[in-house]
Amino acid sequence: MDLIDPGFTPALFLIGALLAFAAVVIGGVALYANGMVLKRVPAAAFLEEVAARLSAKREELTLIELSEEERRREAREALVELERVRAVRQAEEEHLSAIRVDIEASKDEARRAEEISAELAEKFQRLAEVERDLRDKEERLEELGRREARIDDAEKHIGDIETAIHALADAKAQAQEDLDRTNVDLQAKRDELQMVELGVTEAVAQAEAARKYLDAVRNATNELEDRIAELRQQAHAGDGEIAAIEARIRDAQERVDAADRAAAAAQDAAAVQRDLLANAEKASVEAVSVLKRIQEEVEQAERSVAILHVRAAALEAEILRLRGEHAGGSGSDAKTPPLDLERVPECLGEEDEDGRVKPAMAKSRTRTDERDALDGVRRHLTALKLSFPERTLKAFHTSLKVSPISPITVLSGVSGTGKSQLPRRYSEAMGLHFLKVAVQPRWDGPQDILGFYNYLEKTYKATDLARAMVHLDPVNWPDRARSFHGHMMLVLLDEMNLARVEYYFSEFLSGLEGRPMPGTETEDRVRKLSLQLDLGRIGKRVRGLYPGHNILFVGSMNEDESTLSLSDKVLDRSNLLRFPRPETLANEPPEDKDNTFDAHLPEKQWRSWCRRFGDLPDSVKTNAENWMRRLNALMDSMGRPFAHRVNQAILSYVANYPDSDDQDVARIAFADQIEQRILPKLRGIELENNRGHLEKLQRLVTEDLKDQVLAKAFGEAMIDDASGQTFNWRGVRRTV
Repeated sequence: MDLIDPGFTPALFLIGALLAFAAVVIGGVALYANGMVLKRVPAAAFLEEVAARLSAKREELTLIELSEEERRREAREALVELERVRAVRQAEEEHLSAIRVDIEASKDEARRAEEISAELAEKFQRLAEVERDLRDKEERLEELGRREARIDDAEKHIGDIETAIHALADAKAQAQEDLDRTNVDLQAKRDELQMVELGVTEAVAQAEAARKYLDAVRNATNELEDRIAELRQQAHAGDGEIAAIEARIRDAQERVDAADRAAAAAQDAAAVQRDLLANAEKASVEAVSVLKRIQEEVEQAERSVAILHVRAAALEAEILRLRGEHAGGSGSDAKTPPLDLERVPECLGEEDEDGRVKPAMAKSRTRTDERDALDGVRRHLTALKLSFPERTLKAFHTSLKVSPISPITVLSGVSGTGKSQLPRRYSEAMGLHFLKVAVQPRWDGPQDILGFYNYLEKTYKATDLARAMVHLDPVNWPDRARSFHGHMMLVLLDEMNLARVEYYFSEFLSGLEGRPMPGTETEDRVRKLSLQLDLGRIGKRVRGLYPGHNILFVGSMNEDESTLSLSDKVLDRSNLLRFPRPETLANEPPEDKDNTFDAHLPEKQWRSWCRRFGDLPDSVKTNAENWMRRLNALMDSMGRPFAHRVNQAILSYVANYPDSDDQDVARIAFADQIEQRILPKLRGIELENNRGHLEKLQRLVTEDLKDQVLAKAFGEAMIDDASGQTFNWRGVRRTV
């Protein structure tokens, strides 16, 4: 740093000039005043007097320079002190930033602990379901034991089976005790997590107090900087201002010290919370380990049950052989055909005694326009005293058309609103075979919808869905599918959420999603993507079953306390149509008669109604793409972004909506997709943090899509009902 502040140089030059001017003036005045005296005073006396006066002025100038030098030194010291305060302030800011990072990390750890707790709860639920399955298997084993108890020659083997069952029951009891202990430990860990959350809240409060101290220091420092700037312009104001500066600096230093102490306290509190979180996480890991061990024991028990099943089957076969009741001999099983799987289901037709198949709709419909087909559906619904809004009917029809990319259409709402009637009556009028599959609460695997191989009876116990798929699969089952070439079928999974969809339908849904697009299917690709059926000893090999595009899937679900919600995996692959409570209740039930339609809609005709997004007019495509970009940006800002699958599904829906070449109709189709795909994904988000984004989405619906009914329902879902301040989407009630 320079010894003389450059800001004081002009002042020194000014002072010197003033002193020189004063000396000249004084000398001139003296000469003028003594002009007459000079005539009388000798020259030597006059020069001595002038020299004395100049000497006095020099001494005065020296004193002034010393005074200014002292002031400059004090100003430099003040500047040094200011730089030190700035450095202290910067260090405190960095320290507080580190504290904030630690606090955020503590919050993240708390959230992770909550997620682990949720996963544990889900695993406990899965374990309970496994236990229910074990009970079912135990009941089956007991039934087998009662059957074999009547055979004298098998008493010894039956005793072994009963002993094994008792051992399994003991293992289950032990597993239940371990599960109870795990629940107690988990509750204790939850209590610890609550204490951790309280500690984090306290740490945040201390950090906020430290931040307030820092703000006060910043304000004081800013005031000091402003004051020093004034001093640079008014250096001659005196020592009083410098004293004030020193007092302010001392006050700022005290505040910095206080902020330092508060930050240190906050850091200590954060360290304590981190320790608590680490202990909670360790306890959660231990709980997960215990749960995994219990699950392994349960799996071991399941394997034991399977082994007992095999042993029981072998015993029964041996008993039948010994008694001469064994059917088919020892070498004929491999040649026995899977008759149950190949049997024609009632939904497709019937088979006479000679094996000739008679399809339910043998004739093929002549070429039909899509509008005429929809009009036929409307007339059929009206004849049956069923009333659905026009927009709901078109939305259902369009959702089925886009099944190659959205393989399942879900109808949701309160019971008795026509969720099961619409698919059934639509199929009748449209010329589609219809199969209703009643989902059961105990379903937990694909065998519940496709069937399984019975090792006791040595045959494949097929479901109607598996039989129907066999007769609609020309690649894997060409002989059986020949009579139903070009036929289509609609499958209704009734009350699909009575059981967890991911358990019994996940593998099947993955198969639907992985299908090639219509028109690109080859026999090799179909065989590779087919679902594999284990036919046991009745088939020469494992047979495939391909869910082709000629099968449309619809699911209905009631929303009450007895059902389970759908996962994001299912929501992303479906169109969700809600059936709200009707405003006007019907006094008479609809007609419940089966109408006979003798002609089916050819699959080729159905495919001619479907089209790609690129077939739309350019103006419609441009607007739809702009809406998509804005929609995805808003979803991303709310933590619910989507990717290519949802983007392609929405645009495909717009393209396949009837008459969507018209811009106003395309708006309706896009609004449908916001209702069916976007709003269900927003359920449960916090209103306080996302209200601005939700209002922008509402403006998109109101101003761009011009759907006032949807906008009104959207606004009602954003009303804070004091039940948790979350977005609660209840659907929209359509009247037209």
